[in-house]
Amino acid sequence: MALSGPAGAAFPFRSTLILVSLNLAYLLAGPVIGRFKNIWGFAAPSDFAALPLGLLAFWLFCFAELPIDMAFSRHIEHEADRFGLELTHGNHAAATVFAKLLQANLGIPRPGTIPMIWFGSHPCIADRIEFCNTYHPWETVQPSKYEEYMKPR
Repeated sequence: MALSGPAGAAFPFRSTLILVSLNLAYLLAGPVIGRFKNIWGFAAPSDFAALPLGLLAFWLFCFAELPIDMAFSRHIEHEADRFGLELTHGNHAAATVFAKLLQANLGIPRPGTIPMIWFGSHPCIADRIEFCNTYHPWETVQPSKYEEYMKPR
């Protein structure tokens, strides 16, 4: 079953980020190895002794692109919340669930900027509760973003 919409874009997006990281690591490996070949004892990225350096470079690029990946994940989760609200119109129920989740997990409603940028794969609970309490286009006769997916076929 193929996913459509934002959820279907997650796999190609993350795959592209990994390929970009691998390509950058490869492109930088030659100049870096060329500069330090006398110290490290190998002269090409294809040398087996260069494997730890390649893994380190890949890890560094993955760490550097982590904020992009997390921002994309937060966007997908926000759109999932929107879709759920449009499908059920259960704003109060969703906000209540998020509040209970926060209490059960002893979570922080609004973590700091740095933890959210680097490690926040979901929107913070306070933002999700606020969105649940304010998003209701069906009450103001505005079109819903995912209205087309809810029509009977």
